[in-house]
Amino acid sequence: LNQCEKRIFSYFRDNRQALFYWDYDLYYSANDNHEAGLYIRENMKLFPNALGLEHFNNFRYNDKAIEYISVPSTIGQAKLIPTLIEQIHPERQDSYTDTAIVLCDESLLTPVIHSIPDTIDKINITMGYPAQNTSVAALIAMLGDLKHYAKKEGEMTHYYYKPVIALLNHKLIKSSCSEDIPKITNYINTNNIVYVAEKSLQFSEITRAIFSSSEENLLDYLLRILKQLIATIQSESHEGLAIEKEFLFTIFTTIQGIKNTFIEENIIPDNKFYLQIIHKILQGVSIPFSGEPLEGMQIMGLMETRMLDFKNLIILSANEGILPKGGHASSFIPYNLRLGFGLPTPEHMDALFAYYFYRLLQRAKNIKLLYSDVTKGMSSGEMSRFLYQIKYESGLPIREVHFQNKISVQDNPTISIPKNPSILKQLKSYTDENERGISPSALNTYMECHLKFYFKYIAQIKEKEELAEELDHRLLGNIFHECSESLYATIPGGEITKAA
Repeated sequence: LNQCEKRIFSYFRDNRQALFYWDYDLYYSANDNHEAGLYIRENMKLFPNALGLEHFNNFRYNDKAIEYISVPSTIGQAKLIPTLIEQIHPERQDSYTDTAIVLCDESLLTPVIHSIPDTIDKINITMGYPAQNTSVAALIAMLGDLKHYAKKEGEMTHYYYKPVIALLNHKLIKSSCSEDIPKITNYINTNNIVYVAEKSLQFSEITRAIFSSSEENLLDYLLRILKQLIATIQSESHEGLAIEKEFLFTIFTTIQGIKNTFIEENIIPDNKFYLQIIHKILQGVSIPFSGEPLEGMQIMGLMETRMLDFKNLIILSANEGILPKGGHASSFIPYNLRLGFGLPTPEHMDALFAYYFYRLLQRAKNIKLLYSDVTKGMSSGEMSRFLYQIKYESGLPIREVHFQNKISVQDNPTISIPKNPSILKQLKSYTDENERGISPSALNTYMECHLKFYFKYIAQIKEKEELAEELDHRLLGNIFHECSESLYATIPGGEITKAA
């Protein structure tokens, strides 16, 4: 409770106009050293609970089945959901309202949604998704790169090939003109075009909007494209992009708000500053999902589980650094002063997360706690300290499962190409005086790998063309060969003699 709430509560307490009901458990409130009961103990001293203790002794004595599951990847946790749901509900049910999937790491929302079995008709999402992790935020960054690296020659604008290819392969763009994109990308790679002319990219309505050399500022440009994408995916043919529609609308609204602010304050920054502002604001934007809370399986973040009880829980990303969250907000007020004046400290934040976690578990029956055991980047691959607390202090039986991906150790089947008459004829042509003969690179390929030689020179399967910005060995060789061919073409008979 903050100081304002305490004053209001005190007024009603002193005038005997209120009863106070606190939701807690004796497991953590009776232990003075348990951080989950830090606030509850203080609150109940100031405002005594009106209910008897018999209501608050659930954590240890309600036949919990707790299972810790370590998974070798973050996405792997989401992929285990169908198996875990089948364990909790062996028979298909009409309603799953007593089951919740809790995401300590909100970025797992998209893979979790795609991992829900088809047998579950309804799900309710009660959480926000970070805007900076969406495909639309990636699209904004690509459009910024496109404008940044573009160059104008006369009336024509040329675009650097990397953001062009990235944009053409983005799923929102690809969904509207998928047939033409492979032809354009192959044309760029085959002809080694580093800067692509805008006229060769305007083959559909959306690409005409993206690759246009209009003089509008970046915000107007982004808003125009987002508006067009929203209109494009409204049709029934884009049902798979329903989530992206929500992303588009929220980010469109955010950028429109930035534009209105700049107009009101009469600020006219450059494109680089626009992108920095958009990126910074999107870091704090969360995209809300709406649903029916009384139907279906519940998907929520830890903060959204407050004051709710579920019989079955599947908790994902129960890793140290995520539960509780690491990296507290920096402040100009030193720690000692914050502690002395009763301001929030990292210990207070840990106590808050501990209360939410233990409060969620206290009446649950089946609890599956998943965590990633792989050390990668900032992730230590260690289970949360709260899991260790339950394991060593609660006295409850804990079942630990270490899930491993199946790794095949069988030998790869041998690929053998029998030398039929057609292949033998091609091989014999290399020894024919009238034929071209074998090149040094072909001979090197044969010595390196016979199968590679077959695919490249006998079956004539060409490698995919890659665009080279600088003069590599292959390009230099091609230029030299073409120059030599042109030189020989100028000489009668095509033979250079001493006299010539």
